[in-house]
Formats: sequence, structure tokens, C-alpha cells
Amino acid sequence: MDLSLCLTNSQHIALPRPSTERSPRALFVKKQRFEQTWSQNKMPQSARQTNPRFRNTQMLFLNQTITDAPISAEEALKRWKFEMSRFEYTEILNYDEIYFVGLLANKTTNEEYDDLYHYYKINKMDQIAYRYEIRKSFMKDEHGTFVLAFDHKEKKEVVLQILTNTPEMRIWAESQIERQNLLDDPSSNNIMQHLSHFEFRDHYIFEYEAFGRTISAYAKTFHFWSSPNHPLAFPPIELDDLRKIAKPIIAGIRYLHSRGITHGNISSLSVFELNGKIRVVNYGYDPLRQILRYRAPEVILGLPVDGPASDMFSLGLLLIELVNGRPMFNGRTDYEQFAIYVDTFGMPPRPLMERSPRASELRIPKSGRIRIDRRDTNYRVQDQIHVPGGTHIRLSAADSRRVDETLFYELVGKCVNWWADRRITAEEAWRHPWLDAEDTRCWRKQAYALPSLSLKS
Repeated sequence: MDLSLCLTNSQHIALPRPSTERSPRALFVKKQRFEQTWSQNKMPQSARQTNPRFRNTQMLFLNQTITDAPISAEEALKRWKFEMSRFEYTEILNYDEIYFVGLLANKTTNEEYDDLYHYYKINKMDQIAYRYEIRKSFMKDEHGTFVLAFDHKEKKEVVLQILTNTPEMRIWAESQIERQNLLDDPSSNNIMQHLSHFEFRDHYIFEYEAFGRTISAYAKTFHFWSSPNHPLAFPPIELDDLRKIAKPIIAGIRYLHSRGITHGNISSLSVFELNGKIRVVNYGYDPLRQILRYRAPEVILGLPVDGPASDMFSLGLLLIELVNGRPMFNGRTDYEQFAIYVDTFGMPPRPLMERSPRASELRIPKSGRIRIDRRDTNYRVQDQIHVPGGTHIRLSAADSRRVDETLFYELVGKCVNWWADRRITAEEAWRHPWLDAEDTRCWRKQAYALPSLSLKS
């Protein structure tokens, strides 16, 4: 049917036509692209000009420092309510004095401040107790995280040990407070000074003075050193320089043992240098959870553990590590660690192995050879370890130019005895003649081994 017949002369149908008009947004984008293309064709641009990081964009600058601190919580909410999280609206009211808010931090908005392993989530430039500013996290262990922070009240850098949010750590924190009360003058006895402790967001936090550098980083300042291809290596410390380091370490351990406190975690990560002074940190740990690299043999064998004796064994391994410039006992399992001890110190006494409930697991084959998958080239024995004898723990040429090395070997040998009750005590080590030996050097190059350990050349 023809539709035109149904229409009168006065009726017309306006059929829709494709619109040729553009929206203001489309015209703006087209004009912007045209100007950009025209400017690029007119003058070449450098990489800096085209990089969006260098565009002249204005950023809002927030001053984190409260010049009139301390202020009240109500005043802080009045100033920075929209820069704070919802949880902080009510949390800040529990504090009478506000020194720092952390405006530039990437704050957590879902009120989940712990990770899957109950460690506190560290955000740089965030606040702790509205007083401390988080600078960086530099160490983590099974107890918690160590954070370098700035105290806006005292205007100085401090170290905060933020414990994990677990019931075990709450019990440990309460016992650690009791141990710290026993130390009347820790700073003068080469123990890191404990300043305060408090609780923040269900985490116990201990405040210490700034740690400084680890002993491994401090060793790099003695002389020029070409670093080998090993992540844990550092320059070997000469015996005369090592004596200056070992003396305050032994003094700190001696002070802890005199107060009935076991360190439990003697390692290169528990000795720091600050302003030329050596300090011992991280005391009060459980010896059963020692770092594997410094673990006492009675812990591996499952025997009763004497805390002070295990500290002295770890001290002996630390001295060997410092004088050689790298960890010499770096097993990845208890079996590997025990095999390295056997290879270095010789076979353990038979009565000691008979007492061990793990003797079947750590049994040495009659062939005297233990197959170990050695992908880590840290230890110089690569494929297999020969048990019956013992290898030499050699000093480098720069460290073997001594007359007093015999005293050093004697001290280390008494620290790493298989029998815990026969090891040297911290008091005896403090009176050892090697610590008082004079700096007598000779330029003869020779390699030595630890005596009295039935070592094999």
C-alpha cells in the first residue's frame, strides 16, 4: 500500500536524519587533539616534555609537622578530619596529647592493620600512638617488626619493636617487661637502652634508642674491601679490631647472665654499632628458637638446653664469622647444620649422642660421608661432607698476621665445646687473656686452624 495516498497535502512526516552536530565535549577533545598535533608538528619535543611525571601540575602540600604541638584530639579533628581515616576519628579521642597525625601516609581504610601472619602493616609516614612517625622497617623476626621512627615529642630518632598480635607474644611481652626492670643501668653495660613500652592497636610496642649499624655494616668501615659474590659476605675483621668488638659483646652477655637473663639470639643481627659504641639488642628470646646459623648443638639434638651455655656457643660461631668475613655455618636444615658442625669440630662424643632423642634422625653413616644438596656455595665443601676428621677454619692472609692468635683460638674452642656444661662462661670469657692482649702484629702470612678440636689438615 502506498503511504503517500493516506496523507493529505497539509500533512508531512519528518523522517529522522543523522545528526551532524557534535557535543561540546567532543568538540573540546577534537580541538585539544588538533592543537596537540599542531604543536608536535611545529616544534619537536624532548622526552622530558612528553613524560607525564614532569607536567606542571599543582599538588596540595600538607605540612605534617604540628608546630604548636601538643594539641588536643578535638583540635586535631577540627584541622584534619577529612585527611584521617574513619577509625582514627574515634581512636584519636583516647589520646590527650597529639604530636603527629601522618597526613601524607597511605592509610588503611578497612581497619585491618595486621597481615595474614599477625604482623603490623607498616606504612611509611604513618603515625604510631599519634607521636611517632614511621620512617622505615629494617628488620623482622618471629617476634615482630623493627621500625625506625621519629619521636616528635623528644625530637629524636628511635627504634620501635612492634610485636605480632598473638597470645604468645602478649605473654612474652609481659615477661620481657619484667626482664627489663632487672636491668638497672643497661647503657653502661653495652645493652641497648629501653626507653618505654606501650600498646597500640592490640600490638605491644617497645621503644629503644636508635640502633645504628649492624656489626656486618660496621665491619665495612675498617678498610677498603672488594666484595665477593655472596650476599652475606663482609670484610674479614683483623684480630686486633675484633678484640675491640668482642669485648663489649662479652660484657653485654656477662651483664645479662649476671641478672639471670638469657639472650637466646646471639647473631650478627643482634649486635649494633652506634656512635662508636657496640650494643647488644634483642635479648630475652627462647634458645629453642635460635637462628639456625647460630643454633647450639643441644637444641638440634633435642637435649635439655642451658640458656647461658647456648649463648656462649652462638658467641663462638659469631667470632668465627667475623674473623672470616662470611657465615661459616649456614645449613638450611637441622641435619645440614649438624653435619657442618661434625665436619668442623669432629664427631660428637658417643655419650652425648646416646642421650639424644633425635640420634636416629641425625645418625652419621659408617662410611663417614653425608650426602647434602649443596646449591649454596657459602660453605667450601660442595657436594659431600667428610665426617671423621675435620676441616680447617682458616683465616685470610690479612687476618693471620698475629702473635696472639693462639689465645683467640683457645677462647673460641672453649665456646664451641660439644658439652654445654664444659663451655666457658661469660664471666670466664670476660677474664680471658685474649681480651687484654696487646696489639702486636707481624707480617708473616700463614693459615691456622682451631686447636684442641681434633682438626685434620
